[in-house]
Amino acid sequence: MGDSEATAALQEEALAAMAAGVLVVGAAGVVLLVNPGAAALCGRAEAELLGQSVELVLPGVQLRGRGPGESLAVLAVERPDGATVWLAYEARVSASGWTLALYDISAERERRLADVVAYKRSLEALAKSERYLESVLENIPSMVYLKDAETLRFVRVNRAGEEMLGLRREEMLGRNDHDFFRGGRRSEELAETDRAALAHRGVTVNEITLPTSHRGRRTFVVKKVPMPDEDGVVRNLLGIAEDITDRKQVEATLEAARAAADAASRAKSEFLANMSHEIRTPLHGVLGMAALLLDTSLSPGQREQLQTIHGSGVALLDIINDILDFSKIDAGKLTLEAIDFDPRVLVREATAVVALRAQEKGLAFTSKVDAAVPAGLRGDPVRLRQVLVNLLGNAVKFTERGKVALRLGLVGGVGEAITLRCEVEDTGVGIAPEAHASVFESFTQSDSSTTRRFGGTGLGLAICRRLVTMMGGELGLASAPGKGSTFWFTARLAHASAPLRAPSGPMASAPTTTAQLPRLPRARVLVAEDNLVNQRVAAAMLAKLGQEVEVAQHGREAVERWRTGRFDIVLMDCQMPEMDGFAATRAIRGEEAPGCRVPIVAMTAFAMKGDRERCLAAGMDDYLAKPMPLALLAEVLARWIGGAVEAARVEPAGAAAPPVSLALWHELRAELDADELRELLALLRQQAATTFAEIRGRLAAADLRGVGVLAHRLCGSAGNLGAQDLAQRLRAIEEACRTPGAAAPGEAEVVALERSFAAADAFFRAQLDVRTR
Repeated sequence: MGDSEATAALQEEALAAMAAGVLVVGAAGVVLLVNPGAAALCGRAEAELLGQSVELVLPGVQLRGRGPGESLAVLAVERPDGATVWLAYEARVSASGWTLALYDISAERERRLADVVAYKRSLEALAKSERYLESVLENIPSMVYLKDAETLRFVRVNRAGEEMLGLRREEMLGRNDHDFFRGGRRSEELAETDRAALAHRGVTVNEITLPTSHRGRRTFVVKKVPMPDEDGVVRNLLGIAEDITDRKQVEATLEAARAAADAASRAKSEFLANMSHEIRTPLHGVLGMAALLLDTSLSPGQREQLQTIHGSGVALLDIINDILDFSKIDAGKLTLEAIDFDPRVLVREATAVVALRAQEKGLAFTSKVDAAVPAGLRGDPVRLRQVLVNLLGNAVKFTERGKVALRLGLVGGVGEAITLRCEVEDTGVGIAPEAHASVFESFTQSDSSTTRRFGGTGLGLAICRRLVTMMGGELGLASAPGKGSTFWFTARLAHASAPLRAPSGPMASAPTTTAQLPRLPRARVLVAEDNLVNQRVAAAMLAKLGQEVEVAQHGREAVERWRTGRFDIVLMDCQMPEMDGFAATRAIRGEEAPGCRVPIVAMTAFAMKGDRERCLAAGMDDYLAKPMPLALLAEVLARWIGGAVEAARVEPAGAAAPPVSLALWHELRAELDADELRELLALLRQQAATTFAEIRGRLAAADLRGVGVLAHRLCGSAGNLGAQDLAQRLRAIEEACRTPGAAAPGEAEVVALERSFAAADAFFRAQLDVRTR
């Protein structure tokens, strides 16, 4: 083999080994040489391609007119198997024709085509998102706008903005507030709020009122946010405005309605107070005079008639009290007391109220207190008694024959709290199941027909349910027509703060006669009262109690008579012409010399919540609500006319509380003679005076432990002699001194101790006929 042959062989081998396809085309356009790569790209055998026209092998190929170094061209070749191959080719001119290099670019083309499609789709998605956001922006019910950060001109406003302001978009874009409010202070104010929002770099909220062309003046709340670009430079101010005019009008209407409701509530309270006063004033005369006449010699017929009058007056007073209680509960003005009491005494007192009526109807009447019920509890015994008396009274009223039974038991206790359950069972008419719920509603009775046999306001059970709820309990019933009823309630109470002594005297609820009234020292009493009937009743009651009485027609006269210095106590009506009782009391207190305080007791027909506190705040010492029973008047007099009362600040919380336990006092009177009691009381006076002075010294030295020890010592002495209010106050001071973090006692507590002791001492002196004047 020669050199030329060897070279040719090497060229053929190299051509066959090339990955690219190679075609050698003669000057006439006929394929002269094909390597395997070109045959594979065209999908044919090499022999099939040799001698073929290049335009048949590669349709669309452009050879003529192409110079050397020109860029690649692209064409599509359909192979015999139906597949289409995209080829890029490069043609090089030789002396005998052209040499074509073929490259398969199908895969690259698919990739690029996919990129193009994806890009096109992303553009479509972006356009769709922009259209959606545009739709959202246009359909938001709030005005949305953009302002240029430098010129504060509108650059974008949505459709809601057009509707709110009554301007077309074209009228707003490119303009600022100065263009709308030319030269006005309003435009500068709006621009200033925009500049403040841009400087704040956070959300700024403003409320503005603007005139609109189509709806008059409207109020908007506008939230503004600076909008920085990608470089952090604030280019625009975004604003979102909401028309709150209608909401403001609704709020104004609601506020007016609330004010009207408050005014109506105040008017209702004032009406009830006035109604109470106007009804209680003549009722005081009726009950007072009837009670006085009942204590005289009467024929059986006269006594029966007077008892009917008195009983009717008491029934009317019960109705008035029910209405007032319901009103106070309804207004949220009734509060419960926290007082130590014996539940067994409470049951005896409640049953005593209705026992006589049960006996008159021939009913078996029983009561039972479970042994597990503690002897001492802490709560509001007055309101508990009210619930018991109401349930017992209903049971007796609706029972013609059979029995009424009361059961008081213990159903549970957690820590210091216990839960009482009381049941009142009767064999009366019963209540239909469909009426069970309604009997607890206000002004509702199970029988509301015009032919009903039993009277009543329909308030009793409604009041009872609310009182029981305030005590953390429930009120319910089990009943059926003709089978009687069982009303039950629960109440959560605390244990008594100290052991209670069992009462040994007559029950407090027993009817009072002149013989049972306390013996009072003869005192000079000034009655300030403008009502003639009330003057006569008060004078007659005080005369029966052995007192000297003078009457003042109004507050100014009361002050003038007090200036004479003849009186030991003043009974002061609150509502009088020329000068009312409050002003008269303040005048007296303003003129009194130290140590010469005369007791002033409010004697008023006002019985709403706050009336007692108002009287005490004016400088009065005690409070009597009309109509007042003779026994209550005697009790108040015994509290105050036994000795001079030192000048002291009034404390409403305890001013009118009973200072002495009557039960314990009766025990002491039974065990000791008068001289022994006087000696014990003299020792108590000496100890109290010394202790009060020492407590002040310890307080000045911040020695709370010493204060607690002193309070403990005096507490025992006071308690043993029945000064229960003083003992409770001393016990509270002792507890405060021993409890870390508790409010330390101060001068106000010492003054309260002195006042409580003065009240107890006045009682003791009155009982033992000891005069200090």
